[in-house]
Amino acid sequence: MTTRPTFSNTVILAVYVLLFGVMTIGAVWLNQTYLESLNFHTKDFAYYLQFGLKWLDSRYTPQMSINPNGINFLGFYGPEATTTIHQAIHFEPFKYIDGIFLILFRAPLALFVLRSALFFAPILYLGWGWYHAHRRNSGIVFTFLLALCALPSMPFAVTHDLRPFQLLAPFLLLSLIAITVRRPSWEILLWFNALFLVREEALVFGAGLIVYALASEIATSMPSKLPIKGMVLSGIFWGVMTAIYFWFMGYPSKGLGATRVIVEGEPFNPLSLVPLGLLGGLFLGVLGWGWLRKQKSVLPLAALIILVLPMAWQFYGTYNTTTTDILIPDALFSPRLYLMGALFLFLGFLAGAHAQARWVPRLVTTLLGVIAVVGITITTFHPESGWAASQEALRRQDEVEVVWKVQSLTNPLETSVLTDKWGYQAFYNYESVMMYESLPYYVHPHPMQEYPENLPALVRALDDVVDVIVITKESRTDIESALSTSGMASRVLLVEQNDRFIVYQIARPTHPIVSHHPVADFGGQIRLAMVEIQPAVVHPNETVKIILSLQRIVPITQDYNVLVKLVDAQGQEIARSEGYPWGAPTSQWQAWEIRPDGHDLQIPSHTSPGDYNITVEFYDPATFAPLTVSGVNDPETVLSDREWQVGQVTVTP
Repeated sequence: MTTRPTFSNTVILAVYVLLFGVMTIGAVWLNQTYLESLNFHTKDFAYYLQFGLKWLDSRYTPQMSINPNGINFLGFYGPEATTTIHQAIHFEPFKYIDGIFLILFRAPLALFVLRSALFFAPILYLGWGWYHAHRRNSGIVFTFLLALCALPSMPFAVTHDLRPFQLLAPFLLLSLIAITVRRPSWEILLWFNALFLVREEALVFGAGLIVYALASEIATSMPSKLPIKGMVLSGIFWGVMTAIYFWFMGYPSKGLGATRVIVEGEPFNPLSLVPLGLLGGLFLGVLGWGWLRKQKSVLPLAALIILVLPMAWQFYGTYNTTTTDILIPDALFSPRLYLMGALFLFLGFLAGAHAQARWVPRLVTTLLGVIAVVGITITTFHPESGWAASQEALRRQDEVEVVWKVQSLTNPLETSVLTDKWGYQAFYNYESVMMYESLPYYVHPHPMQEYPENLPALVRALDDVVDVIVITKESRTDIESALSTSGMASRVLLVEQNDRFIVYQIARPTHPIVSHHPVADFGGQIRLAMVEIQPAVVHPNETVKIILSLQRIVPITQDYNVLVKLVDAQGQEIARSEGYPWGAPTSQWQAWEIRPDGHDLQIPSHTSPGDYNITVEFYDPATFAPLTVSGVNDPETVLSDREWQVGQVTVTP
C-alpha cells in the first residue's frame, strides 16, 4: 500500500531541491567566474570547447589548434586530433553531447549548466528515490548528501575543465543509488550505460557495478529483480566498442598499467591498481563466499569495497610523498580524487543505512555530519581551498580584461591569434589560434611541437598568418626573440599591457587589427594606426605611394575627406591627393575594422633635391571644417591643430 508523504517528508524533499539548486547555481557561477578570469586548465578546457564547435559548425575547418599528448589506463598513447578531430586517446562519447549543446546555445554557459546539473543530480535522485522506496533513516540520507557537497575537492572537480572525466563520480553514484533503492530496470540501465559515455575507466567501474548489483540481489528479500543480464550485455557491448575505437584510431599500446610496471619496469602508477585491485577483490570475495552467504547483508558492502580499495591506494600512492601538509594533504583538493571521496562516503552511508543495530545509523549520521562540518571549514578557511581559489579568480578578472577586449574587437573567423597557455582558453572559438609553447600539427607536423624546437614553424606563422599576439609577461622574451628572428619586429605595434598581459598587433592592412596606442587620432573619430611610404627615395616625375591604415573608433555620421600632401621645409605644398577613403565613405565604416587607404603623389619635374614632408588631415567636404589632431606620440610632428606629419621622402636628381 502506498502511503502519502508526511508534511515533514515534503519539507525534507524541498530541502533536497534547495540543496541541488544552490549547488548547481553556485557551480555555474564558479565556472563562469573561472572562464572570465582565464582560470581553467590551460589546455584541456579550450580543447574540448574547440572540439564542440568544430564538430558541427561548418564555418570552421576540422583542425584542432592544440594536440594534447598522453596515455590512458589501458596503455594506449600518443597525440590527439593529428589526423582528425575525432582522434583521441580517451573514449569519451559524451563530448559529442557537449558539442550539440554548444552549437544550440552558442555559449560555454550552456555547458556549465548541463555539467553542473548532472554533477549534483545524485542529490535529487537519492532524496527522491529514498522516499519513493519508503525507507527509514532519512537523516543519514541528508547528512550523506551534505558531506558529499562539502568535500574540499568538490569545487575543483566541478570546475577543473570540460573533460567528460568530470562526470565519472556523479554517474557512478547515480548507478549505485539506482541499484540500492531498486529503481526500475530502465533507470538502472540508463545510468549504467551513461557511465560508459564518460571515459574508458567505466570498464572497471562497470564491472564493479555488476558485482554490486549481484551482491544486492542476493542480499535482499525484495521481490523486484535487478537487470543484471542487461548490465552484463551492456558492459560487453561497451567493451567491444572501446576496443574497436582504439583499434580504428590506430594508437599503439603499452598494455595495462600493472603490466608496464612489472614487465617494463616503468615508474609505479597507482592507477594501475584499479584493475589489479578489482581482480584481487574478486578473488578474496570468492574465498569468503561461504561466510558471506550466512551474512547476506554484508554482501553489498563487500562488493563496494572492491571499488573503493584501489581508489584508496591511488590516494596513498600519489600523495604520500608529495604533500607538505600531513594534517590537510593536497589530495583533499584534487579534482581527480573527488571520485574516491564520493565512494568512501557512499560506503559509509550504505553501512549505516543497512545496519541491523539501531546505534549504527546514528553513529554513521554523526560521522557524516562531522565530515560535512570539517569539509565546509576547510573549504572556507584553507588558503588552497575552493573558496580561496574563487576569490583569486575574482581578483584576476581585472588583469584579463584586456584579453577579453581583444576577443570582443576581432573576428574569430578572420583574425589569427598567437597566444601562450594562459591566454589560449579565451580564443577557443577562433578559426586560427595558436599556442606558441605547443604549435598544432597542421602548422608544425612534427613530434617536437614544443618551444623552442618549434621555432622555425613559429617564425613562419608570424611571417604569414598571425595578426594579434596575446601573451603574459613571462612569455615576452620568447615572443620577441621569435619576432626578431622572423624580421617582423618592425611591423609589430604594442597595443596594450598591464601587470600580467601584453597585446601586440602585426600590421597587415588587409586584416582586422586592434589599436589602443594610436599613431594619431583625428577628431576623436578616426585613428591612423600605420603609414607605409613607398619608395622613400624618388626622382622628379616619379610617384610616391602612401598607404594609410585607418580605423573608426566611434560611430561616424559624416563622410570625411582625407587630404595627403607633400610639402617642403617651409610648408609650401608640392603635391596633393584628396577625396573619400578607399572602399567606402567614413559613415559606413564598421567598428574597429582596419581600412587601407592609398594615395599616389606625383613628384613634379621641377622639384629640387632634398627632404620633403608628407602630411595628413581630414575635413568635412561640405563645410571644410577640419578634424583636430590628437593622441600623437611625437608632438613635434604636429604642424597645426589639423595637419600631421606622417613621414618624409627624399628627392634626388
